[in-house]
Amino acid sequence: LSGASTTAAIINDMRTPRQPPMVHVSQVGAMRLCNQATSTEVLGMSLSATSTLALPTKKYQRAYSLWDDDTLSESSITTTETGLSLNSTSKCNSSSASGISDNYADVGIPDSNTFYSLPGTATSNIRSVISGSDITASCVSRFKVQDTVGNVGEWTGSRVNCPTLSSCQGLIETDLLALPNSGFDFQVGDRSDSYDRFRLGNFGGFEYGPCVDTDSDDVCDGALSTWIIEDENFDANAMSIPLGLPARNDFAINFATSAVATFLSDVGQTSGITDDQLHDDNFLFNTDIIFSEANACGAISSGGSYLAGTGSGVFRMEFLPCTNTALGHVTIKDISVRVDSLSGTTRTLTLINPGSAAALATLTCNDSTIVIRLAHDGTSVTTTAALLAAQITLCAGNTAVVSGTAQPQAGASTSTFDITPTANNRRVDVGFRCVLPIENEFYNEPKP
Repeated sequence: LSGASTTAAIINDMRTPRQPPMVHVSQVGAMRLCNQATSTEVLGMSLSATSTLALPTKKYQRAYSLWDDDTLSESSITTTETGLSLNSTSKCNSSSASGISDNYADVGIPDSNTFYSLPGTATSNIRSVISGSDITASCVSRFKVQDTVGNVGEWTGSRVNCPTLSSCQGLIETDLLALPNSGFDFQVGDRSDSYDRFRLGNFGGFEYGPCVDTDSDDVCDGALSTWIIEDENFDANAMSIPLGLPARNDFAINFATSAVATFLSDVGQTSGITDDQLHDDNFLFNTDIIFSEANACGAISSGGSYLAGTGSGVFRMEFLPCTNTALGHVTIKDISVRVDSLSGTTRTLTLINPGSAAALATLTCNDSTIVIRLAHDGTSVTTTAALLAAQITLCAGNTAVVSGTAQPQAGASTSTFDITPTANNRRVDVGFRCVLPIENEFYNEPKP
């Protein structure tokens, strides 16, 4: 994406209809392309040449993706989102081009009847269709925005930070890891609210949102993975409607004065936001992978792709690493260790119980091996999780954090883990769309 002529050509292609979706680009790359495009002609609005496009924030994405449920039944929305038998009727492309997958051929240029398959081939397993295709003509929101569900996932400009396996928080544009001009979607008001921003798991010793408690000690200590929203896994039994974010149904008790409670709805079979309204949409948070990224930074994509199947939809949300630095990690009891440098292919962490009085000590620390002798008072191991995490972090190329209760670490153990990328920040099933954020001053007539 470097070079003025190259960028100009890419932006020109972005404006041309019926092109393959632009994929295999990182969130930052997508942001830069959007920021270099401008819009000056929108009916009823006064725009300048400096009216630059941007990646949509999570709030914008939720808004323009909404189905027209005034005219569509919940069952028809589910059918459209799932995308089976595209050869019979137009739907979202969520199930690997179901019904037309045989038309993806190993040829340089497909014939006019299957031109929609670009750039997919039989052997590539890419099953996206071109933007604006007749194949997905019915996959449009109430605002007539096409392909916000399925085909390829779409980057938003929103990010999260997951400092441990079990905790994440939404970032706002003033945070160091946030993208420029990414807004304050995850902040509640002026931060004087008792629930100042969207969070998962424990922060400051308080359980804010859905989490995994592997040892039932009322402390979040495990990774949030993937779940069907209506299954209410990880105590995610409520939802903040404006942004489609998961919450616990005891939120109103824990944050009785928060303005967020007004917009909270229980997830239920027949009440609140119902199973029928959720259409089997998935959350894919994979907080262990985001924790593994060099800065524990996660970028949010939406909608799902041709690979998502029933999990695609308006509520679909996936965390992907901000950079291609999510390397191996391991969890021993309440301690999680991530590798910060790529050297070698595996790393072994060994904890030794001396069995008699001994001080905490690091015996070996190199690119492949970490050996630590736990402190012992003559009766039992006394090394706390916090002390052990600090000792591991002293070994260059590793960061260790406590994901649960900082209790003494008893017994000896050895864990070997791969030092290889665990996720990619550029995927063939994730693309983007640029939007023009509209402010009041853009309107020729005052907004009503």
